[in-house]
Amino acid sequence: MTTTISRRSRLKLANLAPERRVTIYTVQETVDLDRLLQRGRIGGEFEYGEREGPGESHWRPAYDWMRGQMAERIIGFTGEYPIWAWVRAPRYRGEALRAVKGLVRIKAKVPRGRMVLSCFDLWHHPLNKFSIDEDEASMEAMWNAPIEEKAKTWHKCLDLSDRSGWAAECFGQVNVVQACVDGLSLDEVVDVTAL
Repeated sequence: MTTTISRRSRLKLANLAPERRVTIYTVQETVDLDRLLQRGRIGGEFEYGEREGPGESHWRPAYDWMRGQMAERIIGFTGEYPIWAWVRAPRYRGEALRAVKGLVRIKAKVPRGRMVLSCFDLWHHPLNKFSIDEDEASMEAMWNAPIEEKAKTWHKCLDLSDRSGWAAECFGQVNVVQACVDGLSLDEVVDVTAL
């Protein structure tokens, strides 16, 4: 579903001025598109996270951590959960996504200063409550560590620079960049495609 980004584009994007607009692509439900059309703006909502029980989620620590990163990096941050997007148009293969009814892909141009960029692949470490380590020994040492200790390593998913050594062997290079956007306004929408 994701599309890779070149090294040159990735490094340029990471250093782009906050006012420069970046084209992003986000997959949303048609009800979210309706809200956007009615209200002129939508923010992210946690209700779409995986539920374990009433009000609980396996993913909440990672989502809350990302919201904290947005609060540190985005001037005027709303405090909402992010709108998840990619900086390259996602490609859809197979029937899994097409089997879900009522989805749309929204293409928008959003100021770079209203988003936090991260490595799509490494983001799955926070999402699954893993640490992001520099070597195998560190990874093994952190395996049973409390989530608060693991969270101290998660900032590495925000690093879009080249990797070397064990990290490059284990994780590869940053090929897919995701954007966590602080809301989406109707005037930022360029195109909507039904999926």
